[in-house]
Order: sequence, then C-alpha cells, then structure tokens
Amino acid sequence: MLQKIKQGIRNWISWGKVIWEDRDYDYYYLLKILHHKISRMEKRWETRHDWAYEGQDKDLLNIMRVKDALERLVEDEYWTVANFEEESRRKQYDLDIVTETLNKEMFKWWD
Repeated sequence: MLQKIKQGIRNWISWGKVIWEDRDYDYYYLLKILHHKISRMEKRWETRHDWAYEGQDKDLLNIMRVKDALERLVEDEYWTVANFEEESRRKQYDLDIVTETLNKEMFKWWD
C-alpha cells in the first residue's frame, strides 16, 4: 500500500504541470499529454537494466521515434517551410509516425 502511495505522489508531481495546463478545446493539449507519457516511458526503458528481451532495442527505438515526432508536433514549427503544402505534408508525416507506430507496436511496450 505504501508503494502505491509513493507512486501516486510521484505521478502527481510529474503530471501536475501537464494537467494544470490542459484544455479540452485543442488537439495541441492531447499531443502534449501523449508526449509527456511517451517521454516517461522512454526514460524508464533507458534506465531499466534488470529486465531484457529480444527486440527490446527495437521497441525503445520506436518509443524514441514516436517521442521525437510528438515533440515536433507540439513545437509546431512547420510554418518555417516555404509553402503550406509542404507544411501540411511534414505535419501529416509526423502524425503518421505517431499513429502508425502506436497502432503496430504499442502492445509490445510493457515491462
């Protein structure tokens, strides 16, 4: 029971700012929540050395790939490209990385 309380407090601290800033009217906030979660998962996978399995490195790379795409989507600096079509293409490419990787790989990401 004490372990659950400690974990809950750590979660409260980690998620506090993300939840505080959350709004229900824009996809941006959903992307921020996903980015935060995937970033936490990446850190855990990078620091856990007491368990391993075949394909773990590939799974970590996929997590990192999703995190990087989410980071670009959250930063939303696609406007720096020359035209709207290219901006839209790059944004969709990153969104496809997130959705397709989650769709194909997410159920492998457990410890």
